Amino acid sequence: MKIPEIDMEKLEEVKKLIHQAACLMEEEDCDAGGEAGQKLAALQDSLRKVTGRVHADIHDFRAYWSRMDLEEAAKTAMLPRPEKTGLTDEDIRKLIQDIAHVKYDEAMTEYYLEVLKKETGIGNVMDYIYNPEEVGMDIDAPVEEIAERVLADRE
Repeated sequence: MKIPEIDMEKLEEVKKLIHQAACLMEEEDCDAGGEAGQKLAALQDSLRKVTGRVHADIHDFRAYWSRMDLEEAAKTAMLPRPEKTGLTDEDIRKLIQDIAHVKYDEAMTEYYLEVLKKETGIGNVMDYIYNPEEVGMDIDAPVEEIAERVLADRE
């Protein structure tokens, strides 16, 4: 499984764009068009150019501070869109184990949870890892048992 890379040289620029956009959306009605809407559109274009993500939506980072810090928001913006690539059972087991053992920062954890959703077809795959009692497992279920349950329940 290939781990996506984040271009750390672009991180500061992406942080700046996200913060400017979030503040603009907080202070002005950007949805009504006008000057604020144009500024926001320009920030979105810049974000797309810097990240190389043509479908990046600056609105995803409205009030980012209520969910994550600025650096995590910028890393999230720089990660590719999660896609189904046909991970092996062993790849899925390892990914679940790495997430459960907090191997990744917040942005990468969110990215890999989305990868697991795509690979398994389980929309609430996060519950298996963080709240196993929500899917009928013991609250203290070992990671290996959680991984096997995910593999058994996948669509």
